[in-house]
Amino acid sequence: MDKERLFRFIDKKYASKREMYTALPLGMNADELWSEVLENRRSKGVILPIRNAAGQSYWYTLTDTMIKASENILDELFDTEITEPITSVSPIKEIFFTGYMEGAQISIRDAMSFLQSGEEPHDVEELMILNNRQAGTFAAENIHHPINEQYLRSLAEILTNGLDNGGGDFRTSDDAEILSMQGEEYSLPRAIDLSDRVGELTAMLADPGIHPMIKAAAAQAWVLVTRPFPEGNERLGRMLSEIILIRSGYTFFSEISISAIIAQNGYDYFNAIANIIRGENGADLTYFIEYYLSVLSSAVDDYRVTRRKQDEDNIEAERELARMPLSTKSINVLGSSDTTVQDTQIEEIRNSLHRIIRDTNGNRVRETCTVLLGLLNSEKYEFSSQDVAEHVIDVKYEVTKILKSIEKYGIIRMVRYDKRLSYYTFNFMPEYDKRIHGKESGLEAIVDKLNQVENDSTGNMVHIAQMMISFLKSGKYTFKSIEIADCLGLTAHCVGNYLKRLKTLDIIDHDNNKGGVRYRFCLGDSVEYDIPGENKQIYTPEIIQTIDQLKNSRYSGKKDIRIAQMLEKCLQKGIVTEEDYFAAGERKSYRTDMVFATQLGLVERIDESTYRINAKLTPSLNSIEETTKNDLAAMYKIFGDGIFSSDMVVAELEYSSSHVTATLHKLTWLKILHCEIGSDRKYNYQFLVTPEDHPECFGTAA
Repeated sequence: MDKERLFRFIDKKYASKREMYTALPLGMNADELWSEVLENRRSKGVILPIRNAAGQSYWYTLTDTMIKASENILDELFDTEITEPITSVSPIKEIFFTGYMEGAQISIRDAMSFLQSGEEPHDVEELMILNNRQAGTFAAENIHHPINEQYLRSLAEILTNGLDNGGGDFRTSDDAEILSMQGEEYSLPRAIDLSDRVGELTAMLADPGIHPMIKAAAAQAWVLVTRPFPEGNERLGRMLSEIILIRSGYTFFSEISISAIIAQNGYDYFNAIANIIRGENGADLTYFIEYYLSVLSSAVDDYRVTRRKQDEDNIEAERELARMPLSTKSINVLGSSDTTVQDTQIEEIRNSLHRIIRDTNGNRVRETCTVLLGLLNSEKYEFSSQDVAEHVIDVKYEVTKILKSIEKYGIIRMVRYDKRLSYYTFNFMPEYDKRIHGKESGLEAIVDKLNQVENDSTGNMVHIAQMMISFLKSGKYTFKSIEIADCLGLTAHCVGNYLKRLKTLDIIDHDNNKGGVRYRFCLGDSVEYDIPGENKQIYTPEIIQTIDQLKNSRYSGKKDIRIAQMLEKCLQKGIVTEEDYFAAGERKSYRTDMVFATQLGLVERIDESTYRINAKLTPSLNSIEETTKNDLAAMYKIFGDGIFSSDMVVAELEYSSSHVTATLHKLTWLKILHCEIGSDRKYNYQFLVTPEDHPECFGTAA
């Protein structure tokens, strides 16, 4: 790789010094090259009026990634207008995830239940959740207050109230732990200088010539590297950036959980922090600003999807209403015949909702009843938990719990569970046959519930839900907690606590025939439970997910789908044989299919006619054929880390089109190449590996 190409690579990825090392050819002086890179960046950089521990002024370089992210955010700014007063700078989801980022183990469901209970916190995790909400309310009430030393002290005191080392006083020590550094040496600004450093931050935030997005990112970075308080700096930094964005006019961020996006890939967050602390990178804040603006852009994309879904539902509801005459009170629900709804019944429900709104102490219950009143007045008599969640809270589990409490008043009733949502009607509606809409038990319903748990959970609960789905798909209907514990590296006691939640959702129950030691899925009469669960193979979620991807990916061909279908049929017995292929009329495909499945890590060869399905995914790049390695070497020599198409490979290497297409397809599944569909509907490829990092993939031509 020549110097000019290396510079393009470093600039494109905005690589740090350590990331640059992986791309350096042998014989090139890293320190000299990095000095040149740093000087070039600094010459184009913008200096900020805040300093690092060494007294150097922070600066940043405007990158294409930052510009693209800002354009996406501005598109949302021009499309969205929030006219309602902001009651908190942090939505409920943010209140939970900002604590989760700092190690809180409380589940999102329990956190929401605690916040709505009005009770005093029972442990540190509940205290942290309560502090986060109160800090968000304080920030909203003081949204235009100057961000100065007094303001930061007040916000820090609320965030850390009742915690060890909490309060609004600056740290007195010159040492503080920064987890991102993982044992690396680093320096903090001296405690004696903190008041002056806060003054610099205040001056930057008051400067009308600095873009609000830069202010938000730089302010968060400043808190993370300065550590002004003994406790709560991470949460303070994230909240401070939200406050800056909202007060600058990006009010839609009051409805978005930025920490939820950060939590999806914590490595990038901690790596960005480490890069702006390391002295070798020269007080360059670009790493964190670029990262943070990308997070904001991703959060906006998620927000758009949610809003679009809400708009589609509203349009559908409007069209449904448009099919009814203005004078009629007759409606057709769930396929039943028309039923006239008496005005007196509606009025009784309306009065009951008004009484609950007036008399109850729970804010969320009052809000939910207000939403129900709106549905009633607009004659929307069937609704889902999502219809209510969009107006009350963004966690479906908690809304379902509130709706269940309202059911006790005889106002509404749950009528079905479908596609991860609970559906309700008002109580004056006629009963209906549940069989029309599917069983409440059965494989499909339980898998739907587990998918919902996976989507609405974090941490170990996600992995356990995935494991449950893999059990069901492999025909394993009974299990022990120790089986899950061994596979996930947890204690049986820890797994047992998570399984309690699945019991409350009627997903599993104790298997009484096994003395209460085992669990069984709540599948009703849809399966036979006499299959000895202890003899069933336990597959990790990665095995099941890879099989699903082979069958359902937009890149899947006939061969991929055939392999997935054969493996699914054989999951219960744990082996795939030549006889299985013969019975399916696919005997001629047996050997080539199993070679590919072996390379993907799905199976392992036992003998000539038998392959064992692996319990864990064990892909092997060493199993690539020598001819394929030579193809890879030739392609890398021509295209390097650039983007190319199959037509380009055919033209350069003079291979047949069918050979190239098959080879590129296989290499995509082996995660050697990345594949994207371009605007012209053609596949574009790019190398994910290099001869330096993965010499086992390449032949002698590389």
